[in-house]
Amino acid sequence: MELKQLISDLKVRRDRLEKAIATIVTLGGSGSIPSPFERIRKAGAAISFPFGAQTPKPKRKKMSKAARGKIAAAQKARWAKAKAAKSAPKKSAGRRIMSAAARRKIAAAQKKRWAAKKLAGTPKT
Repeated sequence: MELKQLISDLKVRRDRLEKAIATIVTLGGSGSIPSPFERIRKAGAAISFPFGAQTPKPKRKKMSKAARGKIAAAQKARWAKAKAAKSAPKKSAGRRIMSAAARRKIAAAQKKRWAAKKLAGTPKT
């Protein structure tokens, strides 16, 4: 019984493969499988590629040495201007000077805090 089942399964697989081969031959003609893009291109439809159109890139025009020199000189001038602006001395505010009266006031307040802390602290035994 197992042998008959195996043979019938193989025949089913053979039929599926024959259908697949027939479909491929009708699509490609020569037996080669065309890509979906080739089929669309043959049909004349517009294709949207994920990374832009696949057309040959136009050749770039060569820039003359004189034009490159002008661009380089302009860029150097821009950099020199940027460096000059960066290295210009900035007017700093400097340290603020505290008056003697203000210093005395702060010192007195700090001494008052220290005294309060000393009184609030627990004696060591």
